[in-house]
Amino acid sequence: MYFLVPQAELNLKIRQHIFDVKKRLSVNSSGMEQWFPMMKFEYPLAEVSLTQVSELLGLSITQFDKPIEESDFTTFLQSQPEIATVSLKKIRNIYDIQGLKAEFTQIHLNTRKIFTIALESEDPEKISDVKHLMGFDNLENENYPDVLKRMSGYKGA
Repeated sequence: MYFLVPQAELNLKIRQHIFDVKKRLSVNSSGMEQWFPMMKFEYPLAEVSLTQVSELLGLSITQFDKPIEESDFTTFLQSQPEIATVSLKKIRNIYDIQGLKAEFTQIHLNTRKIFTIALESEDPEKISDVKHLMGFDNLENENYPDVLKRMSGYKGA
């Protein structure tokens, strides 16, 4: 489950009962993006975790006086007008291509199906080389939050 937020640089999701937040640090001249894992919390979320999330999103989370379970936190986020929830099904295949992590994913969102390719490395040159090797030189980079916003019609706050 992904949470779409107005902050373009944030990627929020729950996977395998872990709340995960990544932040985009930079975009280079080729459109490659560098993301940093900011937070990763297991449920129930403790007060300190809730405080960090509320400060990051600019929300007031004062109604919880004890650790919060995943379903309650999801319900809370869904109640925020500027946040949209996207449930999807992903079929992921991960490969090693010349030392790079390559993820080929099939995404099912409602009745739509798309395929994505992600190449991960801290070395942009290696990514460019593998993109060229695979014949993907002309493909544009688009991150998950942007793809999901486009597919779901999310407009933000």
